[in-house]
Amino acid sequence: VLQYGAFYNFTKHCIQPKVEVQPIPLLIENLIDSFTEIGALPVEVRPDTVIVNVYNEGDCIPPHIDHIVYPRPFCTLSLLSSAPMLLGKNIRTSATVDGVGGDFRAPFRTILPRRSLLVFEGNSADLAKHCVPPVREKRISITLRRMPDFARDIVSQRLTSASGPLLSLPSPDLVVDVGKAVWDPREAPSYLRTTWRETAIARFGLMDDKDAITSALLRRKVMRRLKAKLEHLCIERLGRDICGKLQLHSSVTLRNGNATWDRFVLRWCCGSAASAEGNDIVFDLGRIRAALPALGKEFVAAGAANNFVANVLECFEKEASKACRAIMRSGGEGKKDRSRCVMLAPASIDTKDEDFSSQHNQKQKQKRQQHQYTVECAGVSYSINTQHLNKLRELHRRCLQITSQLSLLSKGKQSKAKEHSDDESLFRRQLFCLLSRYEDVLDGNGFQAACNGTTFDVLRRRWEVSCECFASPLNCRWESFCSAFHDVDGPFGSLGNFFDWRTVEGSFEANPPFDPHIIAKMAEHIDDLIACSEAAPDGDGGIGGRGLSFIIIVPDWSEGSGRRNFALESSQHLQRKLIVKNRQHLFCEGAQHRTKGRRMLRQSTCDTSVYFLQSKRGAERWPATDEACAELEAAFESGSRSGSNTGD
Repeated sequence: VLQYGAFYNFTKHCIQPKVEVQPIPLLIENLIDSFTEIGALPVEVRPDTVIVNVYNEGDCIPPHIDHIVYPRPFCTLSLLSSAPMLLGKNIRTSATVDGVGGDFRAPFRTILPRRSLLVFEGNSADLAKHCVPPVREKRISITLRRMPDFARDIVSQRLTSASGPLLSLPSPDLVVDVGKAVWDPREAPSYLRTTWRETAIARFGLMDDKDAITSALLRRKVMRRLKAKLEHLCIERLGRDICGKLQLHSSVTLRNGNATWDRFVLRWCCGSAASAEGNDIVFDLGRIRAALPALGKEFVAAGAANNFVANVLECFEKEASKACRAIMRSGGEGKKDRSRCVMLAPASIDTKDEDFSSQHNQKQKQKRQQHQYTVECAGVSYSINTQHLNKLRELHRRCLQITSQLSLLSKGKQSKAKEHSDDESLFRRQLFCLLSRYEDVLDGNGFQAACNGTTFDVLRRRWEVSCECFASPLNCRWESFCSAFHDVDGPFGSLGNFFDWRTVEGSFEANPPFDPHIIAKMAEHIDDLIACSEAAPDGDGGIGGRGLSFIIIVPDWSEGSGRRNFALESSQHLQRKLIVKNRQHLFCEGAQHRTKGRRMLRQSTCDTSVYFLQSKRGAERWPATDEACAELEAAFESGSRSGSNTGD
């Protein structure tokens, strides 16, 4: 095997920038030029890495799919002699094929003539495996691929360096340890990917909303005004003594944090889809009204009189109604978006209090700049680190790719998908809107803590979990996840709001916002889903479903504090419960996407409960055995013992 441009380690499935390889030879560069000139390969995916395989008689290549991170299309040139190639989703080993032992059997077989070019694209590249059975004559194949942007940047920056980190590309066909990565890029099971595609059809109209940035900036402004109004009403109507007991950020309660407002916004944003009173996903008066009673209870618990609380909530509801109308009126005012430019650049480093005069410190400054980016538009900017930027770019690419392949779309939408499949400006606009939603609307509280990577790996290996019920594109572990905002999360693969999502089969992880009202609502919804699953056909002519399982991770509120986990504790579908002690396990930093070199893992300050809610078939299919649960507890505690982190 000869490699040019960049070295790929087939054993570790990773790129190794410090391994020296020769640049692509001029002869092959000329071939690439010819292929692009005749239209065999698009110019935008011009190959920059080459693998040359020399086959002797009897040599073969086993069934595989070229990793999803490589942009499509890619191609293979056959030289010296012709050879068969087999393709199919399932390729089986057979005793003999055409008299050659140890061959393979597949649904489709073709011949690669000498000096032929085979281009892989669409299903042939993404769904079907391919292999070359044992050849009868000596043969040479030249595979031409383009590295993903983030990998190419690392190779170019570090190729001549004495050291540098490996950029792992886990194989989708192998179970690998990705515990320290910011996400697991392996694909979801087929039943989830089917649901994802159906959801993609429904959300496609939002994929290139020209008004999105204007709407995001307006929501930012309106949300700040609404929050200030609530603070003013509390001080004016409830009094400073009561406000001093609230966790509501104001001039009176500055030291108490902002948890009261954060919980209120989470309750209204994490509700079900927008009501009939408005179609804005955030400023929906029906959902705001539904969250007001819980806010009133917090005021009463702080000592406020019921009549004063009712007055505050009534006045606030009027202000919220005005805010919703203002958002709705702005519906056609997004023409400025067409001229808005979203800038994405390495973050500038504040050197005011730091000394970067020495050569070592200059290198530290450059390293920090490489690991942090700024996303800016109209004077508003947000930070994101390189790892999460690359993750979002890949999620965005996968979603566009799937959307463009949907056969149910009309011709106009198909052409629109192709038009934007490589549109960097589209990615930047949707990245800006995503960050704006979680930074401004949820005031940062949308960055709920997540389990550490090792815990996720155990959940996938032991219980085949590959979908999160409560996540966001910023903190999701897998490509399949439910989230609060389908309009900004959808372009990055969200399946939609968990409370609007229905399923009767599968194994899922649920780590909801730590609010008793949301947890109780989640428990009710899960019980309903499991009941429907047990009434569904099992595929063998009976009833009972194929199995449904939820592994729920919440604070241990089973005792005291009004038994706030009562809905989970009393569920008829509860199969098992674990308790992981506080200070002995870690969670991943909520705002992990904007950390600057500090640890991404934080120690838990309270006990954590793990509930297994499963249907009967789900408990049989994914049992919570002593051995598996012991491994899960060890995974929770592994980071705390080792001090590992997922930092830059």
